[in-house]
Amino acid sequence: MPVHCDLRDDPPKVNDGSEKPQGAYLDKDAHSDLETLWEKAVNSIAITEEIIPQTLIDEVGQSTDYCQDVKLDLADCKKGGKIKFPTIAKGDLMNFMINVCLDSKNRCQKLFHIDNPQQRNDNILAEMTREIFTACVADLIAVWRYIWTYCQVD
Repeated sequence: MPVHCDLRDDPPKVNDGSEKPQGAYLDKDAHSDLETLWEKAVNSIAITEEIIPQTLIDEVGQSTDYCQDVKLDLADCKKGGKIKFPTIAKGDLMNFMINVCLDSKNRCQKLFHIDNPQQRNDNILAEMTREIFTACVADLIAVWRYIWTYCQVD
Protein backbone atom coordinates (compact mmCIF):
# COMPACT_ATOMS: atom_id res chain seq x y z
CA MET A 1 0.00 0.00 0.00
CA PRO A 2 2.48 2.57 -1.20
CA VAL A 3 0.49 5.72 -0.54
CA HIS A 4 -0.02 4.77 3.12
CA CYS A 5 3.75 4.91 3.62
CA ASP A 6 4.28 8.30 2.03
CA LEU A 7 4.04 11.40 4.21
CA ARG A 8 2.85 13.38 1.18
CA ASP A 9 -0.50 11.56 1.23
CA ASP A 10 -1.73 13.44 4.28
CA PRO A 11 -1.10 17.19 4.05
CA PRO A 12 -1.15 19.24 7.24
CA LYS A 13 -4.42 20.95 8.01
CA VAL A 14 -4.57 24.63 8.92
CA ASN A 15 -4.21 25.13 12.68
CA ASP A 16 -4.20 21.42 13.48
CA GLY A 17 -0.97 21.68 15.47
CA SER A 18 0.73 19.41 12.96
CA GLU A 19 4.49 19.54 12.70
CA LYS A 20 4.38 18.37 9.10
CA PRO A 21 6.37 20.52 6.73
CA GLN A 22 4.71 22.62 4.09
CA GLY A 23 5.41 21.48 0.57
CA ALA A 24 4.14 19.48 -2.36
CA TYR A 25 1.57 16.86 -1.37
CA LEU A 26 -0.43 14.37 -3.43
CA ASP A 27 -3.71 15.47 -4.93
CA LYS A 28 -6.52 14.93 -2.42
CA ASP A 29 -8.08 12.20 -4.61
CA ALA A 30 -4.83 10.48 -5.64
CA HIS A 31 -5.02 7.77 -2.99
CA SER A 32 -8.67 6.85 -3.53
CA ASP A 33 -8.31 7.01 -7.33
CA LEU A 34 -5.41 4.56 -7.24
CA GLU A 35 -7.19 2.15 -4.90
CA THR A 36 -10.38 2.34 -6.99
CA LEU A 37 -8.40 1.49 -10.12
CA TRP A 38 -6.94 -1.60 -8.42
CA GLU A 39 -10.23 -2.57 -6.79
CA LYS A 40 -11.99 -2.60 -10.17
CA ALA A 41 -9.27 -4.85 -11.61
CA VAL A 42 -9.33 -7.26 -8.65
CA ASN A 43 -13.14 -7.38 -8.42
CA SER A 44 -13.46 -8.04 -12.13
CA ILE A 45 -11.24 -11.11 -11.84
CA ALA A 46 -12.91 -12.28 -8.63
CA ILE A 47 -16.39 -12.04 -10.17
CA THR A 48 -15.32 -13.77 -13.39
CA GLU A 49 -13.67 -16.61 -11.45
CA GLU A 50 -16.67 -16.76 -9.06
CA ILE A 51 -14.53 -16.02 -6.02
CA ILE A 52 -17.00 -13.32 -4.99
CA PRO A 53 -20.60 -12.79 -6.08
CA GLN A 54 -21.64 -9.85 -8.22
CA THR A 55 -23.19 -7.30 -5.83
CA LEU A 56 -23.68 -4.26 -8.04
CA ILE A 57 -25.35 -4.05 -11.43
CA ASP A 58 -22.25 -2.55 -13.06
CA GLU A 59 -19.98 -5.28 -11.69
CA VAL A 60 -20.05 -7.77 -14.52
CA GLY A 61 -16.53 -9.11 -14.48
CA GLN A 62 -15.40 -7.05 -17.45
CA SER A 63 -11.65 -6.86 -17.72
CA THR A 64 -9.94 -3.56 -16.96
CA ASP A 65 -6.57 -2.30 -18.18
CA TYR A 66 -4.92 -3.61 -15.00
CA CYS A 67 -6.52 -7.05 -14.58
CA GLN A 68 -3.47 -8.87 -15.92
CA ASP A 69 -1.23 -6.88 -13.61
CA VAL A 70 -3.09 -7.87 -10.43
CA LYS A 71 -3.83 -11.48 -11.39
CA LEU A 72 -1.53 -14.04 -9.79
CA ASP A 73 -1.47 -17.82 -10.03
CA LEU A 74 0.63 -20.74 -8.80
CA ALA A 75 3.11 -20.31 -11.64
CA ASP A 76 4.01 -16.94 -10.13
CA CYS A 77 5.06 -18.74 -6.91
CA LYS A 78 7.19 -21.41 -8.54
CA LYS A 79 10.95 -21.15 -8.79
CA GLY A 80 11.75 -18.46 -11.31
CA GLY A 81 8.26 -16.96 -10.97
CA LYS A 82 7.36 -13.36 -10.17
CA ILE A 83 6.81 -13.95 -6.44
CA LYS A 84 10.12 -14.18 -4.62
CA PHE A 85 9.65 -14.19 -0.88
CA PRO A 86 12.49 -13.55 1.54
CA THR A 87 13.37 -15.49 4.64
CA ILE A 88 13.15 -13.39 7.80
CA ALA A 89 15.82 -14.21 10.37
CA LYS A 90 14.75 -14.94 13.94
CA GLY A 91 14.26 -11.67 15.80
CA ASP A 92 14.33 -9.61 12.61
CA LEU A 93 10.58 -9.24 11.98
CA MET A 94 10.45 -5.55 12.97
CA ASN A 95 13.33 -4.65 10.64
CA PHE A 96 11.61 -6.59 7.87
CA MET A 97 8.38 -4.65 8.39
CA ILE A 98 10.21 -1.31 8.45
CA ASN A 99 11.87 -2.24 5.16
CA VAL A 100 8.47 -3.15 3.67
CA CYS A 101 7.28 0.37 4.55
CA LEU A 102 10.41 1.96 3.07
CA ASP A 103 10.05 -0.06 -0.14
CA SER A 104 6.41 0.95 -0.31
CA LYS A 105 7.27 4.62 0.14
CA ASN A 106 9.84 4.37 -2.66
CA ARG A 107 7.19 2.91 -4.96
CA CYS A 108 4.86 5.79 -4.13
CA GLN A 109 7.59 8.27 -4.96
CA LYS A 110 7.93 6.63 -8.38
CA LEU A 111 4.17 6.70 -8.98
CA PHE A 112 3.88 10.27 -7.69
CA HIS A 113 7.24 11.84 -8.42
CA ILE A 114 8.77 14.08 -5.78
CA ASP A 115 8.95 17.03 -8.19
CA ASN A 116 5.28 16.78 -9.15
CA PRO A 117 3.26 14.63 -6.72
CA GLN A 118 -0.02 16.02 -8.07
CA GLN A 119 0.45 13.98 -11.29
CA ARG A 120 0.40 10.16 -11.20
CA ASN A 121 3.04 8.55 -13.43
CA ASP A 122 0.78 6.29 -15.51
CA ASN A 123 3.71 5.32 -17.76
CA ILE A 124 4.92 2.94 -15.05
CA LEU A 125 1.56 2.14 -13.44
CA ALA A 126 1.13 -1.35 -14.99
CA GLU A 127 4.69 -2.38 -14.12
CA MET A 128 4.43 -0.87 -10.65
CA THR A 129 1.04 -2.50 -10.05
CA ARG A 130 2.52 -5.92 -10.81
CA GLU A 131 5.48 -5.20 -8.55
CA ILE A 132 3.23 -4.06 -5.70
CA PHE A 133 0.88 -7.04 -5.90
CA THR A 134 3.67 -9.63 -6.13
CA ALA A 135 5.56 -7.94 -3.27
CA CYS A 136 2.40 -8.00 -1.16
CA VAL A 137 1.96 -11.75 -1.62
CA ALA A 138 5.68 -12.40 -1.08
CA ASP A 139 5.74 -10.34 2.11
CA LEU A 140 2.68 -12.12 3.48
CA ILE A 141 4.25 -15.50 2.76
CA ALA A 142 7.46 -14.39 4.49
CA VAL A 143 5.61 -13.20 7.61
CA TRP A 144 3.49 -16.34 7.83
CA ARG A 145 6.58 -18.51 7.44
CA TYR A 146 8.28 -16.49 10.20
CA ILE A 147 5.27 -17.00 12.50
CA TRP A 148 5.12 -20.74 11.80
CA THR A 149 8.87 -21.10 12.33
CA TYR A 150 9.52 -18.90 15.36
CA CYS A 151 6.23 -18.24 17.13
CA GLN A 152 5.11 -21.74 18.06
CA VAL A 153 3.09 -22.10 21.23
CA ASP A 154 3.79 -25.19 23.34
